[in-house]
Amino acid sequence: MKYLLEPAEQGEPYAVEKVGRMLYDARDYAKAEKYLESAVKKSKDPADMYRLGMIAYRGSGVKQDFSKAYDWFVQAAEKKNAAAMHQIGRMHYRGDGITQDYARAMTWYKAAAADGNAAAMYDVGNMYYNGNGVSPDYAEALRWFRMSADKGNIVAMQFLSIMYKEGIGVPKDNVESVRWRKAAEKARRN
Repeated sequence: MKYLLEPAEQGEPYAVEKVGRMLYDARDYAKAEKYLESAVKKSKDPADMYRLGMIAYRGSGVKQDFSKAYDWFVQAAEKKNAAAMHQIGRMHYRGDGITQDYARAMTWYKAAAADGNAAAMYDVGNMYYNGNGVSPDYAEALRWFRMSADKGNIVAMQFLSIMYKEGIGVPKDNVESVRWRKAAEKARRN
């Protein structure tokens, strides 16, 4: 990184972006924010917009600011960043800095899921499982949990194991329950 700092301080776009990402990965969020904000002005990179959103959302090294986080996530989502779409859904689901709105959460979760975001797929399943903003629908929950689990989501695998073991939305099936429990254990080890 030391070879990039001087060019970054001189405003060289590649160096600015690279240093910002390296500082983000090193969890030096206050410094990362400075470089990433500078980089985004030129690159308009949705991944960096998402990173800036996460810095503001968490308040790690900087003042927590849900409004600023939401704005960064929206900018990234407009550029089809699935992680940002998922985070907008999570903010609506939890009511983080905005009014809790399950319908909007579902819309954003499904948009992120359509772009392959496994966490969003799990969250859609969870909303159907618990009946948050929708009527409880265990078959639909199972379908979303399976999509998420097939992408490696461990929590979705655990839910599938429980649903098959207890017969929630499906006939009891101990073989399928054990299969998903073992898949979760294997995924956790990797």
